[in-house]
Amino acid sequence: MQTLPNKAEKENIGANQPQTLATTKAQDYRVSLESELATAKVTPSRRAEIQTDLHLLDKAGFVDLNGVTHFYSQAGPAEGEAIIFVHGWDCSSMWWHSATQALAAKGFRTIAYDLRGHGFTDDPPVGNDDYTIATMVKDLQALAQHLGLAKFHLAAFSIGAMVATAYAAQYPDSVASISFFNYGLFEYNPRIEKVGPRLLSTIFSKVLKRVTWWRPVYYYTRLTLTKNPVAKRDILYGLLSLKDTSARASYFNARSAFSREVLEQIPDWVKRLEMPVLLVAGSDDPVISRKSAEKLAAMLPNGVYFVMPHCGHLILGEFPQQVGELLYLHLSRATII
Repeated sequence: MQTLPNKAEKENIGANQPQTLATTKAQDYRVSLESELATAKVTPSRRAEIQTDLHLLDKAGFVDLNGVTHFYSQAGPAEGEAIIFVHGWDCSSMWWHSATQALAAKGFRTIAYDLRGHGFTDDPPVGNDDYTIATMVKDLQALAQHLGLAKFHLAAFSIGAMVATAYAAQYPDSVASISFFNYGLFEYNPRIEKVGPRLLSTIFSKVLKRVTWWRPVYYYTRLTLTKNPVAKRDILYGLLSLKDTSARASYFNARSAFSREVLEQIPDWVKRLEMPVLLVAGSDDPVISRKSAEKLAAMLPNGVYFVMPHCGHLILGEFPQQVGELLYLHLSRATII
């Protein structure tokens, strides 16, 4: 399926640039949506959600970044200030849907993309298991270059915040502001580096991924990750990202995030973030403790720290409206000159 460049891409990269074919995962999602739409059981509200996602796929971009076909979607005016959204481990760009639409309605150009091996983005070729934070930084830089963005805002969640931190430390002149959600500092632990990636990959890739009904996964997250109910639409996006994130990406990305190489560099990266930074922590986050978030906040040269009350680790699903509002307030004080 050939994708055509939308207006924003034409203005930034030129109408004659060849377009990349949609990934199999994106095409499979379209087929599943069209099949669901054809059933008699679809409610009006679900029908509207399906049509929204089909429209997103129609406008989506697919681009080869460092040898891997990446998916990205855009919303809002082409002339608006650009903000790139980076999702977390075993997640996808769809997790940002509420925030991207809210900011697009306020005149921002929102860009959400899938990290390599996640969502609708392909994996590297077999035999290449490069899902490191460093390589994902190179992918982000290549995406910004592809879109012709000289300066933009960044918003990132969980492990995605590691990518954003490393990127902004390496390319500070291109980042107008950063917004972090559910992120903090960890001390390197060789035991966690050895056991953590395999344990997480087993739970998410070999257990939860095989669950086809949304309720068991929802109950698991309510018991372990969240403090609040999450809309069914967001649960379905969670199931989709579980299905589409490869076991390779799940394991090797976690291994990079827990590595000495990354964890011992993060404090230095954070100290270099002189642009306005918003850090939002969950008061009851079982993954990123408030203590970890407070350590990071204390190192930020130009940071604002906010704790979301009664919030677990999945703030994007637990408080989607508030995430959009916090982003808008932060972006309003960090206008691109």
